[in-house]
Amino acid sequence: MIMHNDWDQLFDQEIQKDYLLNLRYFLAKEYKTKNIYPAKENIFAAFKTTSLKDTKVVIFLHRTKYLMLLDIQSMKI
Repeated sequence: MIMHNDWDQLFDQEIQKDYLLNLRYFLAKEYKTKNIYPAKENIFAAFKTTSLKDTKVVIFLHRTKYLMLLDIQSMKI
C-alpha cells in the first residue's frame, strides 16, 4: 500500500503483521464473491487524503464483527 504521504512509514511497518495480512486475505475473498462497498481501490482513500500528523484517532468498523481503534499518538514510527 502506498499512500504517497506521511502514512507510508506507518503502513510499511504494519503491512506484514498477521492481523493485516488476514484482513487483506479476507477482503480479497469477499470482493470476489460479494458486492462490497467501497470499491477495493477506495478502501484506504481516507489515508491518501488525510495527513498522519493531523490525525488523532482512526476508527475501523465492520458492522457485525470488528471495531478497531488506533491511537495514532501512541504508535511509534
